[in-house]
Amino acid sequence: MTRHHDDPEQEETAPAGGGLYVGGSITGGAVVTGARGRAEDRSRTEGAVAPLPPVTARPVSAPPGQAVIAGHITGGALVTGEDGVAVNASVRVDAVTVQVLDDLAGVRAALGRRPRTFEVEAVDDALARAEEEITDTGEVGPGLLRRLLALVRGGSAVVGEMARTTRAVEDLHSSLCVIEGRHGG
Repeated sequence: MTRHHDDPEQEETAPAGGGLYVGGSITGGAVVTGARGRAEDRSRTEGAVAPLPPVTARPVSAPPGQAVIAGHITGGALVTGEDGVAVNASVRVDAVTVQVLDDLAGVRAALGRRPRTFEVEAVDDALARAEEEITDTGEVGPGLLRRLLALVRGGSAVVGEMARTTRAVEDLHSSLCVIEGRHGG
């Protein structure tokens, strides 16, 4: 069917352009086909991603106007067709980072059982900001990693005392060391 841009009824009844062939599977993300589509993925994934099955079919060719993905779509945003907009604002948090968040919560819980002093408040505030940064970005960035490691490696008398009386600080230190190892530190 031919589109006539000066005839609004024709515009609405014209078939949508584009198309998508996925030879594997779609386990997340957002996909739109068509002339005026918009796709957004704002998901949050925590922990390890489950293994995907092998791709069972691979197309030899696709009809005109179609996009071909011979594998899997596990997230992100994809638009085919004219005037499409794709936004990928998803956050993936790996298992170690999830552990760091759990360990931060453990240290903050132990802090909550201590008398509220200036230093306890300052450490709790720093840990709350760290949790917020990790939650927003999905990772422990290099700057945050340095600050947290300095804190648990003797940068605070309160944290040092807690390390002697609770396992929470040691757990946090261990998780941070795994991330430090990834960064080559």
